[in-house]
Amino acid sequence: MLFEAISAILGGLGLAMFGMRQIQVSLQQMAGRRLRSLMRHATRSTVRAAATGIVIGAVTQSTNAASYIVLGLVTTGFLPLRRALAVAAWSAVGTAAIVLLATIRLELVVLYVVGVTGFLQVSRFRDSPLWGPAITALFGVGTLFLGLQILRRSLGPVTEAPWFTEVVAFSHGMPLALVALGLMLALVVQSSSTVAAAVVALAATDWFSFDALLALVYGACIGSALSSLIVGWRMTGTARQLLLFQAFAKASGVLALAGLAAVEHLLGVPSALETAVRWLAHGPAGETGIAFAAIQLVAALLATLGERPLAALAARLAPADVAESLSQPRYLYDEALGEPATALDLVEREQARLAAMLPDILDRIRADAVPGGARMEELSRAVGGLVRATDRFLADLLARQPGADVVGRAIALRSRNEMVLAQSGTLVTLVGTVERLGSAEGLRPLLEGMVESLHLLLSTTADAMATPDPDAIAMLRLMTGDRGEIVERVRQGAVRDHGDLPAAMQDDLFLLTGLFERSVWLVGRLAWLLDAETAAAAP
Repeated sequence: MLFEAISAILGGLGLAMFGMRQIQVSLQQMAGRRLRSLMRHATRSTVRAAATGIVIGAVTQSTNAASYIVLGLVTTGFLPLRRALAVAAWSAVGTAAIVLLATIRLELVVLYVVGVTGFLQVSRFRDSPLWGPAITALFGVGTLFLGLQILRRSLGPVTEAPWFTEVVAFSHGMPLALVALGLMLALVVQSSSTVAAAVVALAATDWFSFDALLALVYGACIGSALSSLIVGWRMTGTARQLLLFQAFAKASGVLALAGLAAVEHLLGVPSALETAVRWLAHGPAGETGIAFAAIQLVAALLATLGERPLAALAARLAPADVAESLSQPRYLYDEALGEPATALDLVEREQARLAAMLPDILDRIRADAVPGGARMEELSRAVGGLVRATDRFLADLLARQPGADVVGRAIALRSRNEMVLAQSGTLVTLVGTVERLGSAEGLRPLLEGMVESLHLLLSTTADAMATPDPDAIAMLRLMTGDRGEIVERVRQGAVRDHGDLPAAMQDDLFLLTGLFERSVWLVGRLAWLLDAETAAAAP
């Protein structure tokens, strides 16, 4: 009997975690561009930013997912960091929605939801871009609550075991052990709300005191803060600042309420949190759910009041880097979307900035490079970030269903983006290959010639994109004509003249000539796009 109960507990937890994951993934798919647009316009003040954060947290059921959505707007310049911090802090309050729902007994409703959405999952509605994510989200909700119901029922036989009384008595005397357990569970499932929902199911057994359940909830909140800290530490710049701020905000709620409880215990006065929770709810399950929501609310309030010092601490621990500064759009802004022609002109100016970064990627292997510039890795990241920003801007423009001429030009500009991004990756690989071959003295003239000629091509391309001139574009197309035969002669000559090279270097030499040929082809393809656009605009 006990073995069956433990199996049911594991199955219930598995269903609950799967359901929560389904909710997060499907609701994020439903959000998409509309959610980003909402956030741009709904964060004009601190109050509106807080309300938006609550909505985002309730929709995604994940503070980290909310942070990633906010971060996408911050890195593209659509949302100031200060307002993004408020959204991230208050998103935790929204995640309490699922925990509060878990306190309500909805057995029959849950079965109907699982049954109906289960049938819809295998119907043609599942593949609908409009209904598919909503059906999956509802199925996730049903699965989550079904798992919690199984968990509640399976805990009954366990509580009848003789050892369970001893475990309960031991846990009441070891609150730190319960905090550690909640922390580890939150780190494993990457969600404090999932752990809190499971604690609500545990509270229904009436075996654990409010203090023991609160210790588990405290641990889950600390684990969630630690998870944000770990994720943030792998990032740089604004991304790390945002996640560090969110971790500090989550921890502040636990520290404040735990500190208040310690002072109340020393003074011998009743717990204010317990008194308020019992006034609002009846029964351990409802009290646990409201306690979790209260922790999130206190954390959000403290983060809002202490925004400046917490943001300053996060900025000190994660200063903005060069790549992030370069990847910020200088010319794109939302208001320009109302004037499609102007919006496309602004995209061209951003793309001219992109093209100007490409020659500098070669500076690490050029003897004539100007010292003090950005590093290759920073430039590559900046190119990627700016390409994504311009792509989002063009996608938002196309979503407004402009005229055919605007659509054609926007598609051509997106093709430019693809060329620039592919060129950046090619150049990074080429630089690494040249550095590996640099130890061979006999190859230096060949390497320097390739690098300098490629630098000239990229600089000419940047000039042509900044000021499109038909003659300059025609010259660029002539310079990048069919060079396959020339590159093949260079390749064969290098192998003939340096046949004594080690096998690894010969492989790198073949790779280098291939990368050079690809880079020249990408420049030629970009020149062809510029020529076609210039010819189309000439009348």
